[in-house]
Amino acid sequence: GTPTYMSPEAVRGEVCDERSDLYSLGVVLYEMVTGKPPYTANTPYSMLMKQTNEPLPSPRSINPDLPAVVEELLLRLLAKEPDARIQSAAQLAQAIHDAQQVLCNQVAPLVTPLPSTTARNPAQPAPARPPLAATAGHDMNWRSLLLALSGIVAVAAFTAELLLHL
Repeated sequence: GTPTYMSPEAVRGEVCDERSDLYSLGVVLYEMVTGKPPYTANTPYSMLMKQTNEPLPSPRSINPDLPAVVEELLLRLLAKEPDARIQSAAQLAQAIHDAQQVLCNQVAPLVTPLPSTTARNPAQPAPARPPLAATAGHDMNWRSLLLALSGIVAVAAFTAELLLHL
């Protein structure tokens, strides 16, 4: 394992299961949304000690624009103890779906519907759609990220299930 992406239980030499893989995926996602991995160090040994012993730096302290629901997902993926983590790809897929719903509910009220076109004089041009609020466009990017992640998780779950039957 690469020290940057190893789960704490892998560092300790304990038995690893899919929760270890979910931790590693969490590190990748953390890096995607903050621009850097959660821990950095000058030596592999120092990195392993940080992975095992240091609290996770808050993703929102690095990227304040990160929606709270995305930070919560990362915190659940990067819990030090496997039992405190998201337990399976199916549970991750559900957590991503739930996060998408929260983000959709945050963005939807910011969109103003167009007035009815039936009451308008056909000779007049249609009114321009009001732009989304600045944060709405940003939230839409987080929704897209979560949608892509749910696809990745679905493929991973299918592949794991297929391998179990070989």
